[in-house]
Amino acid sequence: MPKIKSFRVAAYTPCTRTQSWPNLRQRIDEVQGRIETAAAYLDMKFNHDPADLNIFLAPEWCFQKQHDKNKANAQFHTAKDLELIIEGMKAVSSKFPNLLIIPGTVIWSIPHSAKGAIIYNTAFVFLGGNLHHTYHKSDWGGDTAGPGTFATTMRVDGVAGGWGNTLRSSYKTKKGGKTQTVQTNTHFFECGGRIFGVEVCADHIAEMMRTEYTEKWKNGKGLDIHIVVACGMAPKPEGVVAKKDGYIIACEGFWDNDVPTPQSEGRSNKLNSLAVLKVSSRGGTVRSSRDHCRLTPTTPQHPAAQRTKRFIVTSPLDKRIVVDTRKYVLP
Repeated sequence: MPKIKSFRVAAYTPCTRTQSWPNLRQRIDEVQGRIETAAAYLDMKFNHDPADLNIFLAPEWCFQKQHDKNKANAQFHTAKDLELIIEGMKAVSSKFPNLLIIPGTVIWSIPHSAKGAIIYNTAFVFLGGNLHHTYHKSDWGGDTAGPGTFATTMRVDGVAGGWGNTLRSSYKTKKGGKTQTVQTNTHFFECGGRIFGVEVCADHIAEMMRTEYTEKWKNGKGLDIHIVVACGMAPKPEGVVAKKDGYIIACEGFWDNDVPTPQSEGRSNKLNSLAVLKVSSRGGTVRSSRDHCRLTPTTPQHPAAQRTKRFIVTSPLDKRIVVDTRKYVLP
């Protein structure tokens, strides 16, 4: 893939706050269909350039087996279920080599003899038919506090075919009398010569990505694209890790019905089905500019402009697919 110069975004936006999908094979087919619909719409509406990247997002909890508001009766996908989801997403990804796919998160669990069950909330990134990156939610947001123990509080190594790593980005261990940092679960990945970061809901308010970034790159000025998949979390400037003229993209599943209308599009501190915000100023490194990061809505905010041109639209092919019609240029 050549170096990415620009991108466009589409999202599948179901109400994941209250819904669940116990029939896994049907759910995989549904999400595959939404990816194909979004990709077809983007290809139909816009000219293809190898240096353009299309991005498909879905919200947190897009794959959850049984939702329960009191958590006590919640059910979770298994490691075997997880493999089916991954293979299904790889299959649809292979059809669209220029589409970066983050199909929300999967709530799943693995047995653990000491703790009963370890519950994960995991975002997978697919590109060109491959599993490109994996990120486990690092901050406990109360979403997986049901029958098991949420895995951020402990490290479990070498279980469930290698899935059971720590959910923190790193941990310290002593080896040969020296303290070493072991990297396990990272927000960051590279694609087309650009650095991306993916974050899940409560991670953002806890500034988990920012913490990992400043530990890795003390003088770093930020990522190209910061992605948040969430169910009830608006972007906040203090937690943004994108560099000046970079972008933060948020996909949201916190709705009262299954078909959100994309109103107040692109505004910070609002819950939007899909929001793209540009970092207009940074004021130094990510470490030094926590309180000096400014976000600019990429949609004109004047009411007249909203009436004459809506940039984030619902696809005529599927009312649950939201498409941002703009082309975003990277510095």
